[in-house]
Amino acid sequence: MENNLFSVIITTHNSSHYIDRTIKSVIKQNFKNYEIILVDDCSDDRTIDLVKKNYSNTIKIFSTKKNFGGPAKSRNIGIQNSNGIWISFLDGDDYWFQDRLKHFNNLISTNQTYDIFCSNELLFNNSDKKKIKIYHGPSSEFFFQDLLINGNKLSPSSTIVKREFLLNKNVFFDEDRNLIGVEDYDFWLNLAKNKAKFFFTNKILNIYVIHEKNITNNAKKHMENTINVINKYFKFLKTYDPKDRFIRIFNIKVSFYINQIIRKKNLFHNLFNIVMIITINPYKFFLFLLSKIK
Repeated sequence: MENNLFSVIITTHNSSHYIDRTIKSVIKQNFKNYEIILVDDCSDDRTIDLVKKNYSNTIKIFSTKKNFGGPAKSRNIGIQNSNGIWISFLDGDDYWFQDRLKHFNNLISTNQTYDIFCSNELLFNNSDKKKIKIYHGPSSEFFFQDLLINGNKLSPSSTIVKREFLLNKNVFFDEDRNLIGVEDYDFWLNLAKNKAKFFFTNKILNIYVIHEKNITNNAKKHMENTINVINKYFKFLKTYDPKDRFIRIFNIKVSFYINQIIRKKNLFHNLFNIVMIITINPYKFFLFLLSKIK
């Protein structure tokens, strides 16, 4: 059987409020050469019941043996059971615009040397109903170093990856629990380390939904696991300078404390930490502020 062009891998955990909209956003695509694979991380709500009732004839359904707590294992199961030329990730609460796959198909046909394509997206906050444009990329000559020093520049629901590249380079999502919430950042770094070629399009093709149950809502754990990723990959830099690693971790911590203060979380504790940082490293704090102004 001829391979589909796209394998759409939807990962879910207690996504019953969103999953119907997510799946329909794929089915309503105006480009039809795809398969849908749904991998559920042991939901204890009605997610799987809803999917089986409405879509069992059109979707390949898999499940983890026990709840992993993040999408890494589910995405790997999806990759291993896919037959598409391109892997297209979609979180179970996000959704696509109708022309997403068609747009990527056009990009693939005219840019055949690339391994990863990524679009921009809209972030929708379910609490205050605000929409914010998120701009991904750009790529650069030394993209691995750029990702490591300057932070994540991609998002799973806005990205497609060449399946052959993943299998040839043995690149999968790291199932280390100390990377939960930042497993995608780890994944992009691994791809960049393996010399994958990234293409970024300015078009906005999907909605990234934020709500109270998102993994990334645990800000402290997200900060700690981001630092775990940094520590994992810095040794692979060709010109490793311990100062670069220190500054990167310093900026991650400062961003965390400032965001917590803005959200009025543990105000005294986080204000104290900021004061200590400014006292001990005033110049680095000044550089941090300068980078944000730019």
